[in-house]
Amino acid sequence: MQDRSARRCTSGFRAIGVLGAACLLTVACGGSPEPGGADTGSASATTEAEEAPSSCLEQPMVTLDLDQWRLELQAANSASQTVLNELLTQAGMREAPAEAGEVSIEITDARLGVDGTWDKIVQVRSMYPDGSEALRVALLRPVPGTDNTYCTLGGELSHDKAPGEEPCITDHAGPARELLLIQTIAPDRDSIMVSTAGGWCGTGGDRGDRFTVEYWGDEGGLVRYFRAVAYEAWYTAPLPSSREFTGTVEWAGEWPKSLVHTETIACDADLGVAPGDCVPGETVTRYHYRDGRYELEGDD
Repeated sequence: MQDRSARRCTSGFRAIGVLGAACLLTVACGGSPEPGGADTGSASATTEAEEAPSSCLEQPMVTLDLDQWRLELQAANSASQTVLNELLTQAGMREAPAEAGEVSIEITDARLGVDGTWDKIVQVRSMYPDGSEALRVALLRPVPGTDNTYCTLGGELSHDKAPGEEPCITDHAGPARELLLIQTIAPDRDSIMVSTAGGWCGTGGDRGDRFTVEYWGDEGGLVRYFRAVAYEAWYTAPLPSSREFTGTVEWAGEWPKSLVHTETIACDADLGVAPGDCVPGETVTRYHYRDGRYELEGDD
């Protein structure tokens, strides 16, 4: 079992540059709609926020000695799946789907709330011999006036990856989902960037990549500020993809940062793309933070 406690969660997506207070993040590299549809529907980006719980105290609570719990979880790496799932449940996480070949844990300090409270982001990652993964995430917020009692948030950030659900065009060696703490609202307040690498590289002739990025923050409860496709491309072997979609996100301006989302569609005319099937171009959209969410510039 690996123990990777750190101030910042890890991420395989690249921070391209930091200019003053503006941070440019290239969230991945881009495609055409996934066969059968995708979880974001037809839109490549959305700012529809999840419903925010009214307060931490209305959420499920756990009483947990995190140091002891981490030691027990490390020991459970060679124990039964029942023991592992019992420990996940103790931290307010849902059970892992199967016996894991390797389990790692990461506990990160984060300052998400407006009151400056230090939360704990707990990640337990199970890696399976067949290439599948299970990531369990819990955001533990200390309950004032108690010892080792936390309300639990962040279950929405957990993720399961089935065999074959991985990029088949882009060389991606990291895990399927990674978390990174960034600052978008204020310099002393964290937001969570969630990058997910998916696609299909299993049986059958269809192949493709689908990278997505999400930004989450605390607004009296955990909410998703923004979600977008960062890269998408699909093809049927042996032909390469004739259409690639790339999305980038730039955080710019004064606090709270504005979000600039750039979408680019590239077409390969050499592959005989029919007129109208792929229209190259670039679209730039700006969003501003207001009333606990990011809204399209110009929206009232």
